[in-house]
Amino acid sequence: MNAAPSGRPTSPLGRRGSTYVLLGLAIAVLSASALMFPTADTASPNRPLTVSLTFDDGRANQMVAQQLLKKHAMTGTFYINSSSIEVPGGHMTRGDLDVLEASGNEVGGHSANHLSLSSLSTDEAERQVCTDRNTLLSWGHAATSFAYPFSDLNATVQSIAARCGYDTARTVGGLRSPRGCTDCPATEPTPPADIYATRTAADVDETWTLEELENTVTKAEATNGGWLTFVFHDVCDGCEQRSIRASVLDQFLTWLQARSALHTTVKTVREAVGGSMKPPAAPPPPPPPGGPGVNTVRNPSLETVSPVDADLPRCFESAGYGDNSVTFSRVNDAHSGKFGERLTMNSWTEGDAKLLPLMDLGECSNQVTSGRRYEVSAWYKSDVEVSLRLFTRNAVGQWTFWTYSPPFSPASGWTRASWISPATPADALAVSFGLAIDRVGTLTTDDYGFAEVPRLTSPAVR
Repeated sequence: MNAAPSGRPTSPLGRRGSTYVLLGLAIAVLSASALMFPTADTASPNRPLTVSLTFDDGRANQMVAQQLLKKHAMTGTFYINSSSIEVPGGHMTRGDLDVLEASGNEVGGHSANHLSLSSLSTDEAERQVCTDRNTLLSWGHAATSFAYPFSDLNATVQSIAARCGYDTARTVGGLRSPRGCTDCPATEPTPPADIYATRTAADVDETWTLEELENTVTKAEATNGGWLTFVFHDVCDGCEQRSIRASVLDQFLTWLQARSALHTTVKTVREAVGGSMKPPAAPPPPPPPGGPGVNTVRNPSLETVSPVDADLPRCFESAGYGDNSVTFSRVNDAHSGKFGERLTMNSWTEGDAKLLPLMDLGECSNQVTSGRRYEVSAWYKSDVEVSLRLFTRNAVGQWTFWTYSPPFSPASGWTRASWISPATPADALAVSFGLAIDRVGTLTTDDYGFAEVPRLTSPAVR
Protein backbone atom coordinates (compact mmCIF):
# COMPACT_ATOMS: atom_id res chain seq x y z
CA MET A 1 0.00 0.00 0.00
CA ASN A 2 1.32 3.46 -0.84
CA ALA A 3 2.34 5.73 2.00
CA ALA A 4 0.99 9.25 2.45
CA PRO A 5 3.40 12.21 3.13
CA SER A 6 2.65 11.78 6.82
CA GLY A 7 3.74 8.18 6.60
CA ARG A 8 0.18 6.78 7.20
CA PRO A 9 -1.28 4.39 4.65
CA THR A 10 -4.16 5.73 2.56
CA SER A 11 -7.39 4.02 1.52
CA PRO A 12 -7.40 2.84 -2.10
CA LEU A 13 -10.54 4.99 -2.42
CA GLY A 14 -8.89 8.05 -0.93
CA ARG A 15 -10.45 10.17 1.81
CA ARG A 16 -13.95 9.97 0.24
CA GLY A 17 -13.70 6.16 0.22
CA SER A 18 -12.92 6.17 3.91
CA THR A 19 -16.06 8.18 4.50
CA TYR A 20 -18.11 5.59 2.56
CA VAL A 21 -16.63 2.79 4.64
CA LEU A 22 -17.55 4.54 7.88
CA LEU A 23 -21.04 5.25 6.55
CA GLY A 24 -21.45 1.60 5.56
CA LEU A 25 -20.42 0.48 9.04
CA ALA A 26 -22.96 2.85 10.56
CA ILE A 27 -25.74 1.51 8.34
CA ALA A 28 -24.79 -2.04 9.23
CA VAL A 29 -24.96 -1.23 12.94
CA LEU A 30 -28.34 0.45 12.52
CA SER A 31 -29.66 -2.51 10.51
CA ALA A 32 -28.49 -4.93 13.16
CA SER A 33 -30.20 -2.83 15.80
CA ALA A 34 -33.42 -2.89 13.79
CA LEU A 35 -33.31 -6.67 13.75
CA MET A 36 -32.65 -6.84 17.47
CA PHE A 37 -35.17 -4.14 18.34
CA PRO A 38 -37.97 -4.13 15.71
CA THR A 39 -39.78 -0.87 15.18
CA ALA A 40 -43.54 -0.44 15.42
CA ASP A 41 -43.69 -1.10 11.66
CA THR A 42 -42.44 -4.70 11.86
CA ALA A 43 -43.51 -7.92 13.48
CA SER A 44 -41.77 -9.04 16.66
CA PRO A 45 -41.27 -12.22 18.69
CA ASN A 46 -44.29 -11.19 20.76
CA ARG A 47 -46.48 -10.49 17.72
CA PRO A 48 -45.22 -12.59 14.79
CA LEU A 49 -46.97 -12.46 11.44
CA THR A 50 -47.83 -15.63 9.55
CA VAL A 51 -48.38 -15.32 5.81
CA SER A 52 -50.13 -18.06 3.80
CA LEU A 53 -49.93 -18.16 0.01
CA THR A 54 -52.95 -19.99 -1.44
CA PHE A 55 -53.76 -20.96 -5.02
CA ASP A 56 -57.27 -21.87 -6.23
CA ASP A 57 -58.72 -24.16 -8.92
CA GLY A 58 -55.81 -26.47 -9.77
CA ARG A 59 -54.62 -24.54 -12.82
CA ALA A 60 -51.65 -26.12 -14.61
CA ASN A 61 -49.79 -22.80 -14.71
CA GLN A 62 -49.67 -22.83 -10.90
CA MET A 63 -46.82 -25.32 -11.21
CA VAL A 64 -44.75 -22.23 -12.03
CA ALA A 65 -45.65 -21.02 -8.53
CA GLN A 66 -44.50 -24.38 -7.13
CA GLN A 67 -41.08 -23.84 -8.71
CA LEU A 68 -40.85 -20.28 -7.38
CA LEU A 69 -41.89 -21.36 -3.88
CA LYS A 70 -39.23 -24.07 -3.94
CA LYS A 71 -36.64 -21.54 -5.13
CA HIS A 72 -37.37 -19.38 -2.09
CA ALA A 73 -37.65 -22.27 0.40
CA MET A 74 -41.37 -21.62 0.85
CA THR A 75 -44.55 -23.68 0.62
CA GLY A 76 -48.15 -22.85 -0.22
CA THR A 77 -51.66 -24.29 -0.07
CA PHE A 78 -53.30 -25.38 -3.35
CA TYR A 79 -57.09 -25.76 -3.30
CA ILE A 80 -58.16 -28.39 -5.84
CA ASN A 81 -61.40 -29.23 -7.66
CA SER A 82 -60.73 -32.95 -7.97
CA SER A 83 -63.03 -33.41 -10.97
CA SER A 84 -60.86 -31.06 -13.07
CA ILE A 85 -57.65 -33.01 -12.52
CA GLU A 86 -56.37 -34.57 -15.77
CA VAL A 87 -58.91 -32.57 -17.79
CA PRO A 88 -57.22 -31.13 -20.92
CA GLY A 89 -57.13 -27.38 -21.33
CA GLY A 90 -54.98 -26.04 -18.53
CA HIS A 91 -55.65 -28.20 -15.47
CA MET A 92 -53.19 -30.03 -13.23
CA THR A 93 -52.57 -33.76 -13.40
CA ARG A 94 -52.35 -36.23 -10.54
CA GLY A 95 -48.60 -36.20 -11.10
CA ASP A 96 -48.62 -32.43 -10.49
CA LEU A 97 -50.43 -32.95 -7.17
CA ASP A 98 -47.78 -35.49 -6.17
CA VAL A 99 -45.04 -32.97 -6.98
CA LEU A 100 -46.79 -30.31 -4.89
CA GLU A 101 -46.91 -32.49 -1.79
CA ALA A 102 -43.41 -33.89 -2.33
CA SER A 103 -42.18 -30.28 -2.22
CA GLY A 104 -43.90 -29.69 1.13
CA ASN A 105 -46.96 -27.88 -0.20
CA GLU A 106 -50.47 -28.54 1.06
CA VAL A 107 -53.26 -29.93 -1.16
CA GLY A 108 -56.71 -28.86 0.02
CA GLY A 109 -60.26 -29.19 -1.29
CA HIS A 110 -62.34 -26.77 -3.36
CA SER A 111 -65.43 -28.96 -4.08
CA ALA A 112 -65.85 -31.44 -6.92
CA ASN A 113 -67.45 -29.23 -9.58
CA HIS A 114 -66.79 -25.66 -8.36
CA LEU A 115 -70.47 -24.74 -7.90
CA SER A 116 -72.04 -22.09 -5.65
CA LEU A 117 -72.67 -24.29 -2.64
CA SER A 118 -75.33 -22.18 -0.93
CA SER A 119 -77.53 -22.39 -4.06
CA LEU A 120 -77.60 -26.20 -3.91
CA SER A 121 -79.69 -28.56 -1.81
CA THR A 122 -78.03 -29.66 1.42
CA ASP A 123 -77.50 -33.15 0.01
CA GLU A 124 -75.89 -31.88 -3.19
CA ALA A 125 -73.64 -29.44 -1.33
CA GLU A 126 -72.52 -32.29 0.93
CA ARG A 127 -71.86 -34.48 -2.11
CA GLN A 128 -69.75 -31.71 -3.63
CA VAL A 129 -67.61 -31.18 -0.53
CA CYS A 130 -67.28 -34.75 0.76
CA THR A 131 -66.74 -36.39 -2.65
CA ASP A 132 -63.98 -33.91 -3.44
CA ARG A 133 -62.17 -34.58 -0.16
CA ASN A 134 -62.63 -38.33 -0.38
CA THR A 135 -61.15 -38.34 -3.88
CA LEU A 136 -58.11 -36.36 -2.73
CA LEU A 137 -57.68 -38.72 0.23
CA SER A 138 -57.87 -41.74 -2.08
CA TRP A 139 -55.08 -40.20 -4.16
CA GLY A 140 -52.87 -39.97 -1.08
CA HIS A 141 -53.31 -36.28 -0.19
CA ALA A 142 -53.98 -35.20 3.39
CA ALA A 143 -56.82 -32.79 2.64
CA THR A 144 -57.57 -30.89 5.86
CA SER A 145 -58.20 -27.37 4.46
CA PHE A 146 -61.09 -26.23 2.27
CA ALA A 147 -61.87 -23.11 0.21
CA TYR A 148 -65.46 -22.20 -0.70
CA PRO A 149 -65.99 -21.81 -4.48
CA PHE A 150 -66.82 -18.17 -5.27
CA SER A 151 -66.46 -17.54 -1.50
CA ASP A 152 -70.09 -18.66 -1.32
CA LEU A 153 -71.13 -19.90 2.11
CA ASN A 154 -73.79 -19.84 4.80
CA ALA A 155 -74.20 -21.61 8.13
CA THR A 156 -75.33 -24.84 6.45
CA VAL A 157 -72.37 -24.88 4.07
CA GLN A 158 -69.98 -24.20 6.95
CA SER A 159 -71.39 -27.15 8.87
CA ILE A 160 -70.95 -29.32 5.76
CA ALA A 161 -67.26 -28.43 5.55
CA ALA A 162 -66.88 -29.61 9.14
CA ARG A 163 -68.99 -32.73 8.60
CA CYS A 164 -66.90 -33.76 5.60
CA GLY A 165 -63.78 -33.74 7.77
CA TYR A 166 -62.08 -30.41 7.11
CA ASP A 167 -60.29 -28.62 9.95
CA THR A 168 -60.65 -25.18 8.39
CA ALA A 169 -62.46 -23.45 5.51
CA ARG A 170 -61.50 -20.23 3.75
CA THR A 171 -63.52 -17.39 2.23
CA VAL A 172 -62.09 -14.59 0.05
CA GLY A 173 -61.76 -11.04 1.35
CA GLY A 174 -62.56 -9.54 4.73
CA LEU A 175 -59.02 -8.30 5.38
CA ARG A 176 -57.50 -4.97 4.40
CA SER A 177 -56.09 -4.85 0.87
CA PRO A 178 -55.56 -2.31 -1.93
CA ARG A 179 -58.17 -3.98 -4.18
CA GLY A 180 -60.75 -4.62 -1.49
CA CYS A 181 -61.70 -3.37 1.93
CA THR A 182 -59.48 -0.48 3.05
CA ASP A 183 -60.76 -0.25 6.63
CA CYS A 184 -61.01 -3.97 7.47
CA PRO A 185 -58.64 -5.65 9.94
CA ALA A 186 -55.18 -6.18 8.51
CA THR A 187 -54.90 -9.75 9.80
CA GLU A 188 -56.91 -12.72 10.98
CA PRO A 189 -56.28 -13.45 14.68
CA THR A 190 -54.64 -16.74 15.61
CA PRO A 191 -56.57 -18.82 16.28
CA PRO A 192 -59.16 -17.41 13.83
CA ALA A 193 -62.45 -16.12 15.19
CA ASP A 194 -64.35 -18.50 12.85
CA ILE A 195 -62.27 -21.47 11.75
CA TYR A 196 -64.82 -22.29 9.03
CA ALA A 197 -64.89 -18.76 7.58
CA THR A 198 -61.29 -17.57 7.67
CA ARG A 199 -60.64 -14.25 5.94
CA THR A 200 -58.07 -13.17 3.35
CA ALA A 201 -56.91 -10.16 1.41
CA ALA A 202 -58.93 -9.63 -1.78
CA ASP A 203 -58.25 -11.81 -4.82
CA VAL A 204 -54.88 -10.95 -6.32
CA ASP A 205 -55.35 -10.04 -9.99
CA GLU A 206 -53.30 -8.59 -12.82
CA THR A 207 -53.82 -5.02 -11.55
CA TRP A 208 -51.93 -5.63 -8.31
CA THR A 209 -48.43 -4.14 -8.23
CA LEU A 210 -45.40 -5.48 -6.39
CA GLU A 211 -45.57 -2.46 -4.10
CA GLU A 212 -49.19 -3.22 -3.20
CA LEU A 213 -48.34 -6.83 -2.36
CA GLU A 214 -45.50 -5.65 -0.13
CA ASN A 215 -47.61 -2.91 1.51
CA THR A 216 -50.31 -5.45 2.37
CA VAL A 217 -47.68 -7.36 4.35
CA THR A 218 -46.06 -4.35 6.02
CA LYS A 219 -49.44 -3.01 7.16
CA ALA A 220 -50.19 -6.42 8.63
CA GLU A 221 -46.82 -6.42 10.37
CA ALA A 222 -47.68 -3.11 12.01
CA THR A 223 -50.66 -4.67 13.79
CA ASN A 224 -50.59 -7.00 16.75
CA GLY A 225 -49.45 -9.88 14.55
CA GLY A 226 -51.72 -12.64 13.36
CA TRP A 227 -52.34 -14.38 10.05
CA LEU A 228 -52.48 -12.90 6.55
CA THR A 229 -53.63 -15.05 3.61
CA PHE A 230 -53.21 -14.21 -0.07
CA VAL A 231 -55.42 -15.76 -2.78
CA PHE A 232 -53.93 -16.38 -6.24
CA HIS A 233 -55.38 -18.03 -9.34
CA ASP A 234 -53.51 -18.14 -12.66
CA VAL A 235 -49.75 -17.55 -12.78
CA CYS A 236 -49.12 -16.18 -16.28
CA ASP A 237 -48.54 -13.03 -18.28
CA GLY A 238 -52.07 -11.69 -18.43
CA CYS A 239 -53.80 -14.88 -19.57
CA GLU A 240 -56.71 -14.15 -17.20
CA GLN A 241 -57.90 -11.14 -15.24
CA ARG A 242 -57.32 -13.01 -11.97
CA SER A 243 -53.66 -13.69 -12.64
CA ILE A 244 -50.22 -12.65 -11.48
CA ARG A 245 -47.11 -12.50 -13.62
CA ALA A 246 -44.46 -15.03 -12.67
CA SER A 247 -41.87 -12.23 -12.55
CA VAL A 248 -43.96 -10.24 -10.05
CA LEU A 249 -44.57 -13.31 -7.91
CA ASP A 250 -40.84 -14.08 -7.95
CA GLN A 251 -39.97 -10.54 -6.82
CA PHE A 252 -42.61 -10.67 -4.10
CA LEU A 253 -41.29 -13.98 -2.77
CA THR A 254 -37.74 -12.62 -2.81
CA TRP A 255 -38.86 -9.65 -0.72
CA LEU A 256 -41.03 -11.82 1.54
CA GLN A 257 -38.22 -14.27 2.18
CA ALA A 258 -36.12 -11.48 3.72
CA ARG A 259 -38.95 -10.59 6.11
CA SER A 260 -38.29 -13.75 8.11
CA ALA A 261 -35.57 -11.79 9.91
CA LEU A 262 -38.40 -9.49 11.09
CA HIS A 263 -40.55 -12.36 12.43
CA THR A 264 -42.75 -12.68 9.36
CA THR A 265 -42.89 -16.29 8.23
CA VAL A 266 -44.63 -18.14 5.40
CA LYS A 267 -46.67 -21.21 6.33
CA THR A 268 -49.28 -23.41 4.70
CA VAL A 269 -52.82 -23.09 6.02
CA ARG A 270 -52.47 -26.42 7.83
CA GLU A 271 -49.27 -25.22 9.50
CA ALA A 272 -50.89 -21.90 10.42
CA VAL A 273 -54.03 -23.27 12.11
CA GLY A 274 -53.20 -26.88 13.00
CA GLY A 275 -55.87 -29.55 13.29
CA SER A 276 -56.06 -33.30 13.01
CA MET A 277 -56.50 -35.68 10.10
CA LYS A 278 -60.08 -36.96 10.02
CA PRO A 279 -61.38 -40.05 8.21
CA PRO A 280 -63.47 -39.82 5.02
CA ALA A 281 -67.16 -38.99 5.41
CA ALA A 282 -69.68 -40.71 3.16
CA PRO A 283 -71.76 -38.22 1.13
CA PRO A 284 -75.51 -38.72 0.59
CA PRO A 285 -76.15 -40.96 -2.43
CA PRO A 286 -77.54 -39.32 -5.59
CA PRO A 287 -81.08 -40.10 -6.73
CA PRO A 288 -81.39 -43.42 -8.58
CA PRO A 289 -81.74 -43.49 -12.37
CA GLY A 290 -85.27 -43.20 -13.65
CA GLY A 291 -87.13 -46.19 -14.99
CA PRO A 292 -87.94 -46.73 -18.67
CA GLY A 293 -89.96 -43.84 -20.07
CA VAL A 294 -89.55 -41.66 -16.93
CA ASN A 295 -88.34 -38.11 -17.61
CA THR A 296 -85.63 -37.31 -15.03
CA VAL A 297 -84.91 -33.70 -16.05
CA ARG A 298 -85.44 -31.31 -13.13
CA ASN A 299 -87.35 -28.13 -13.97
CA PRO A 300 -87.89 -29.49 -17.52
CA SER A 301 -90.15 -26.62 -18.62
CA LEU A 302 -87.62 -24.04 -17.39
CA GLU A 303 -90.26 -22.29 -15.25
CA THR A 304 -88.17 -21.80 -12.09
CA VAL A 305 -85.38 -19.22 -12.26
CA SER A 306 -81.82 -20.00 -11.17
CA PRO A 307 -80.85 -18.69 -7.70
CA VAL A 308 -77.45 -17.57 -9.01
CA ASP A 309 -78.23 -16.19 -12.49
CA ALA A 310 -81.48 -14.43 -13.40
CA ASP A 311 -80.87 -15.18 -17.11
CA LEU A 312 -80.98 -18.95 -16.57
CA PRO A 313 -83.51 -21.50 -15.31
CA ARG A 314 -82.87 -23.39 -12.09
CA CYS A 315 -80.90 -26.63 -12.47
CA PHE A 316 -79.44 -25.45 -15.80
CA GLU A 317 -76.18 -23.79 -16.81
CA SER A 318 -74.79 -22.00 -19.84
CA ALA A 319 -71.98 -23.85 -21.58
CA GLY A 320 -69.87 -23.63 -24.70
CA TYR A 321 -66.37 -23.31 -26.02
CA GLY A 322 -64.34 -21.61 -28.73
CA ASP A 323 -64.10 -18.11 -30.12
CA ASN A 324 -67.62 -16.69 -30.24
CA SER A 325 -69.95 -14.21 -28.57
CA VAL A 326 -73.27 -15.47 -27.21
CA THR A 327 -75.98 -14.17 -24.88
CA PHE A 328 -78.38 -16.28 -22.79
CA SER A 329 -81.73 -14.80 -21.82
CA ARG A 330 -84.88 -15.99 -20.09
CA VAL A 331 -87.81 -15.10 -22.35
CA ASN A 332 -91.63 -15.13 -22.34
CA ASP A 333 -91.66 -17.34 -25.41
CA ALA A 334 -92.44 -20.89 -24.34
CA HIS A 335 -93.64 -24.18 -25.76
CA SER A 336 -95.44 -24.74 -22.44
CA GLY A 337 -95.72 -22.64 -19.32
CA LYS A 338 -94.47 -19.06 -19.38
CA PHE A 339 -90.71 -19.21 -19.93
CA GLY A 340 -88.21 -20.47 -22.48
CA GLU A 341 -84.47 -19.86 -22.89
CA ARG A 342 -83.01 -17.95 -25.83
CA LEU A 343 -79.41 -18.31 -27.02
CA THR A 344 -78.24 -15.62 -29.44
CA MET A 345 -74.92 -16.20 -31.18
CA ASN A 346 -73.82 -12.66 -32.01
CA SER A 347 -70.50 -13.56 -33.63
CA TRP A 348 -68.77 -16.84 -34.36
CA THR A 349 -65.31 -18.01 -35.37
CA GLU A 350 -65.35 -21.48 -33.82
CA GLY A 351 -67.02 -23.52 -31.08
CA ASP A 352 -70.61 -23.60 -29.85
CA ALA A 353 -73.02 -22.63 -27.05
CA LYS A 354 -75.74 -24.66 -25.30
CA LEU A 355 -78.04 -24.78 -22.29
CA LEU A 356 -77.40 -27.92 -20.20
CA PRO A 357 -78.81 -29.47 -17.03
CA LEU A 358 -76.34 -28.46 -14.31
CA MET A 359 -73.24 -30.65 -14.31
CA ASP A 360 -73.37 -31.66 -10.66
CA LEU A 361 -73.32 -34.89 -8.62
CA GLY A 362 -77.03 -35.69 -8.62
CA GLU A 363 -79.41 -32.86 -7.80
CA CYS A 364 -79.84 -31.64 -11.37
CA SER A 365 -77.97 -34.06 -13.62
CA ASN A 366 -79.62 -37.17 -15.01
CA GLN A 367 -78.44 -40.41 -13.39
CA VAL A 368 -78.00 -43.37 -15.72
CA THR A 369 -77.32 -47.09 -15.71
CA SER A 370 -74.29 -48.03 -17.77
CA GLY A 371 -75.05 -49.90 -20.96
CA ARG A 372 -78.59 -48.48 -21.30
CA ARG A 373 -79.85 -46.23 -24.09
CA TYR A 374 -81.72 -42.98 -23.47
CA GLU A 375 -84.01 -40.72 -25.46
CA VAL A 376 -82.93 -37.09 -25.17
CA SER A 377 -85.20 -34.32 -26.39
CA ALA A 378 -85.97 -30.62 -26.33
CA TRP A 379 -88.47 -28.37 -28.06
CA TYR A 380 -86.91 -25.57 -30.07
CA LYS A 381 -87.25 -22.72 -32.55
CA SER A 382 -84.17 -21.66 -34.49
CA ASP A 383 -83.10 -19.84 -37.64
CA VAL A 384 -80.03 -22.11 -38.02
CA GLU A 385 -79.26 -25.82 -37.75
CA VAL A 386 -78.80 -27.18 -34.21
CA SER A 387 -77.83 -30.52 -32.70
CA LEU A 388 -77.93 -32.34 -29.36
CA ARG A 389 -74.63 -32.63 -27.46
CA LEU A 390 -74.22 -35.19 -24.64
CA PHE A 391 -71.74 -35.33 -21.73
CA THR A 392 -71.10 -38.07 -19.15
CA ARG A 393 -69.91 -38.01 -15.53
CA ASN A 394 -67.71 -40.59 -13.83
CA ALA A 395 -67.28 -41.58 -10.17
CA VAL A 396 -64.99 -38.67 -9.23
CA GLY A 397 -67.44 -36.13 -10.69
CA GLN A 398 -65.50 -35.50 -13.90
CA TRP A 399 -67.65 -34.44 -16.85
CA THR A 400 -66.46 -35.18 -20.40
CA PHE A 401 -67.94 -34.82 -23.88
CA TRP A 402 -69.55 -38.07 -25.04
CA THR A 403 -71.41 -37.81 -28.33
CA TYR A 404 -73.78 -35.74 -30.46
CA SER A 405 -76.85 -36.21 -32.64
CA PRO A 406 -77.33 -35.52 -36.34
CA PRO A 407 -78.33 -31.90 -37.04
CA PHE A 408 -81.89 -30.63 -36.81
CA SER A 409 -83.16 -28.19 -39.41
CA PRO A 410 -84.10 -24.56 -38.69
CA ALA A 411 -87.69 -24.24 -37.47
CA SER A 412 -89.81 -21.08 -37.24
CA GLY A 413 -92.42 -22.79 -35.02
CA TRP A 414 -91.98 -25.01 -31.98
CA THR A 415 -90.47 -28.33 -33.05
CA ARG A 416 -89.38 -31.34 -30.99
CA ALA A 417 -85.79 -32.50 -31.43
CA SER A 418 -85.33 -36.03 -30.13
CA TRP A 419 -82.62 -38.65 -30.48
CA ILE A 420 -81.85 -42.05 -28.96
CA SER A 421 -78.33 -42.23 -27.62
CA PRO A 422 -75.89 -45.12 -27.96
CA ALA A 423 -75.48 -47.36 -24.90
CA THR A 424 -73.93 -45.36 -22.07
CA PRO A 425 -70.23 -46.04 -21.36
CA ALA A 426 -69.24 -48.41 -18.56
CA ASP A 427 -67.95 -45.64 -16.29
CA ALA A 428 -70.90 -43.27 -16.86
CA LEU A 429 -73.00 -42.45 -13.79
CA ALA A 430 -74.87 -39.45 -15.20
CA VAL A 431 -75.58 -37.58 -18.43
CA SER A 432 -76.12 -33.90 -19.22
CA PHE A 433 -77.29 -32.74 -22.64
CA GLY A 434 -78.58 -29.80 -24.61
CA LEU A 435 -79.23 -28.31 -28.02
CA ALA A 436 -76.18 -26.50 -29.34
CA ILE A 437 -75.90 -23.55 -31.71
CA ASP A 438 -72.61 -23.27 -33.60
CA ARG A 439 -73.06 -20.35 -35.98
CA VAL A 440 -74.48 -16.82 -35.91
CA GLY A 441 -78.19 -17.07 -35.23
CA THR A 442 -80.88 -17.54 -32.56
CA LEU A 443 -82.08 -20.65 -30.74
CA THR A 444 -85.01 -20.75 -28.30
CA THR A 445 -85.52 -23.91 -26.23
CA ASP A 446 -88.05 -25.35 -23.78
CA ASP A 447 -89.40 -28.62 -22.36
CA TYR A 448 -86.37 -30.87 -21.98
CA GLY A 449 -86.69 -34.65 -21.75
CA PHE A 450 -84.38 -37.49 -20.75
CA ALA A 451 -85.70 -41.02 -20.30
CA GLU A 452 -84.41 -44.56 -20.55
CA VAL A 453 -85.52 -46.38 -23.67
CA PRO A 454 -87.46 -49.56 -22.76
CA ARG A 455 -85.41 -52.62 -23.56
CA LEU A 456 -86.83 -55.03 -26.08
CA THR A 457 -87.73 -58.43 -24.70
CA SER A 458 -87.44 -61.59 -26.73
CA PRO A 459 -90.71 -63.35 -27.38
CA ALA A 460 -91.22 -66.48 -25.37
CA VAL A 461 -90.16 -69.65 -27.13
CA ARG A 462 -92.90 -72.25 -27.27
